[in-house]
Amino acid sequence: MRPLPSCAFLPLLFLPTTFLAGCGIETYAELTGSVEGHSFTPVAAYWGGPFLVLTNEELACMDMSWVNRTYVSGDEAPINKDLEAMQFTFNESDAVAGTYSVEGYAPVYGHFISINDGALDIWRAKTGSLVVDEITKQDVLIGTFNVGFDDGAMTGEFALEWCNNLKSKY
Repeated sequence: MRPLPSCAFLPLLFLPTTFLAGCGIETYAELTGSVEGHSFTPVAAYWGGPFLVLTNEELACMDMSWVNRTYVSGDEAPINKDLEAMQFTFNESDAVAGTYSVEGYAPVYGHFISINDGALDIWRAKTGSLVVDEITKQDVLIGTFNVGFDDGAMTGEFALEWCNNLKSKY
């Protein structure tokens, strides 16, 4: 896992605004693997409420309201944009630190999502786990995942920025 920046010491010559800018935690998402030949490099990644989402499209937090608890292959796409995404959803609560299996009826489940020309394809993770190591005071969620699908696997690590547009949709 990547080391996170530290603000343990900054010279007194820096202005307070420089000090605050230097104390942020770098957010990132890395993903390897593929599902039925689909793979991507995350360029946007957020967490909020019960959701963690990594996507190959540059989406701002305000563009993330399409995220939902359930998807069905063949249904209308939840967003009018071609994209691929890896999404984790907590069943009963908002995201909390811990190690979670995605097998069977688990407290967390993972989906690989592909939207192409309005067609929605979904694959549910069958094996593996999501590890949420920490949620920092700056609302950065840090962790890893390693999940398997019927035809493929995805692994990754992340430090995700909190997004208020990812809300629980019951």
